[in-house]
Amino acid sequence: MRPVRRSETIRLPREQRGVIAIASAVMMIALLAFLAITIDTGRLFLEKRTLQSQADLAALETARLYCRDQSMTEADRLAAAQATLSADRNNFLGDTGSVQVELGLISGPADENGAFKAFTADETGKAVRVTLSRTVQSSIFSILTAGPTTLTLRTQGVAEACQPLASLHIRSTLLTVDSSQSALLNSVLGGLLGTTLNLGVGQWDGLINTDLNLLNYLDALALNLGLDVGDYDSVLNTQLSINDFLVVAADVLQAGGNASTLTLTALQDLQLAIPPATPLLSLGELLQVQTASPDTALDVGLQLMQLVQGSIQLANSKSAIAADIPVSLLGLVNATIKLQVVDPPNLTAVGDPKLASEAPYSSDGIYVRSAQVRTFVSLDLPIVGATLNTLTDLLTSPLLTGVSGVLTSLLSLDIVGVLQGLSCVVYCDIQKDLLDIKVLSSPRLDILLEAGGGDGRVTQYDCDEGDKTLETLASTAAASIKVGRMGDTMADAATNAFAEEEPSVTPVPILDLGTKRIRYQCTILLICWTEYWDGDSWTNNPADAAREAFTGGGLGLRLDTDLLSGSQTLNFVNSPSDEFLPEFGVQPGENAYQGLNSDSLVSGLENNLLGLELEFYEPNNTGDGIGVNLLGGLLFLVGSAANALTDAISALLTSVLSPILMAIVDQLLDVLGIGLAETEIGATMSCESDRVQLVM
Repeated sequence: MRPVRRSETIRLPREQRGVIAIASAVMMIALLAFLAITIDTGRLFLEKRTLQSQADLAALETARLYCRDQSMTEADRLAAAQATLSADRNNFLGDTGSVQVELGLISGPADENGAFKAFTADETGKAVRVTLSRTVQSSIFSILTAGPTTLTLRTQGVAEACQPLASLHIRSTLLTVDSSQSALLNSVLGGLLGTTLNLGVGQWDGLINTDLNLLNYLDALALNLGLDVGDYDSVLNTQLSINDFLVVAADVLQAGGNASTLTLTALQDLQLAIPPATPLLSLGELLQVQTASPDTALDVGLQLMQLVQGSIQLANSKSAIAADIPVSLLGLVNATIKLQVVDPPNLTAVGDPKLASEAPYSSDGIYVRSAQVRTFVSLDLPIVGATLNTLTDLLTSPLLTGVSGVLTSLLSLDIVGVLQGLSCVVYCDIQKDLLDIKVLSSPRLDILLEAGGGDGRVTQYDCDEGDKTLETLASTAAASIKVGRMGDTMADAATNAFAEEEPSVTPVPILDLGTKRIRYQCTILLICWTEYWDGDSWTNNPADAAREAFTGGGLGLRLDTDLLSGSQTLNFVNSPSDEFLPEFGVQPGENAYQGLNSDSLVSGLENNLLGLELEFYEPNNTGDGIGVNLLGGLLFLVGSAANALTDAISALLTSVLSPILMAIVDQLLDVLGIGLAETEIGATMSCESDRVQLVM
């Protein structure tokens, strides 16, 4: 076989020459069909989307008009929808019969996008459903097919108008500032930031008496952050510094011209004092805005002091700084006071009360709360003066007079000094464990109080012929108090108090029945001397004597209890005037706030202090075989004396602790806006707000 030359062409059999042409034709037809389907699908999708936009727009505008004039008839509503659709910008190409307008009610929970699930036609409802239909060519290639040449597109838009809007506000109980409060505010808020503040009385008053419009504030924040104005979800969730909050607040106040010079200088001084390492915050952690709320829902007032106070407390809860409070400001000496924000406040909440009443504890709830604060107090008990002396007399006198015989006869122990009268006529070497009574040997008392003021959430609302009611369940936050010893030193106690784990508390030793080992020796010449065991050897110095604490038990004082929370229903009603339940968007005045009476919580605190209990220490069995374990029964052997001591000690210490703790509650927590005695909640509501939103 000769090889094929490059110039020669290989010829196929005649029967195969048309296969490629046929395959190419089939592929071309398939490609054209696919192209036709793609083009038609895209065209129909755009047509459907345009029609949907037109339906939504018509529903929104018709719902808005109906909200403003609810005397509109069915024909009026249809005409309004058609007028919207026929506008040049909307370019609706359907005929007159392709537009339907219905009134109805919305039901069912909102989905993750805030859209509702069911529309029921009902002339009593205020939701408007617009249904549009339009006939279009089924395919631009219909001449090539045998099927129908047209099809009908149908879309619906549902908008709801005239829906209620409500807001709740929880405010600081600090309404005015004097010189002492100014110093305490500087110390407390500066301490929470880990810095030093030095604002004057007028500056603090300016912050308290100045309000911000939340909507304007969020718009300014958006511009400052380079976000789209109106994208409030992004603004609320963006991490910012406290300085960002303050800078924008100053800009809004200056633009509005409603801030005093002292207020603006207060914001500037705060900016300069705030450390750069302060944690980043989001405004949404302080404000609760219901999902899918319209812009008008944010048109509410926010007290500037609340913004400053709340942001500092939020920052502290993230940094876990324990602020040192000068005890002189609270009229105390020989004490240490520290505090830390455990749970930040939620200052203002807005949303639809209808949704909130249906699911008060869901994300649709309208809920506010004050901060929860942990306060640590460590006291040196000698500051009680005469009380300590009285306590010593109570403890020692009954024991030394009534119990020494029991000790000597039953336990073979001697009271310190008894052996001094011992005479030896012959050589003797006597060793004894001697009872050594100590009263408040380590006179330090640790107190840990964890408390928040309260909270409120919308549970019901009612709008009936001009009368409106907003029902709010308000609660005092549960509190806890620990009294005792939380560490060997004050520094250890403070560290343990603010650890992540709940600190444990041990009794404070009130009465310590310890022992010392003593040796009394006499020679035959009646030369006598006393030696003391120092743990390693005998010494002549009594001060070096080793002491076994609680050898025979003792008494300690401890309290570890929870204070039950209380709750009550607050009814905000526009009676006798609208001042008691203003329209949404109006800054609530004094009459729009109601106090949640927390007397039960305060009385619970006082009653628990009155119920301070003494605990018995078990004896330490470290004695030298002389029966010291029996000493633990001492207090029970003299039962009447022990009962009397328990009552007397509790009463004396309570008389000291109660004024101190109540001073802290009345001054310190009030400065933080967390008064235990009263939590104030304000409300606003509009039954038919001028807002409209797409719901389906």
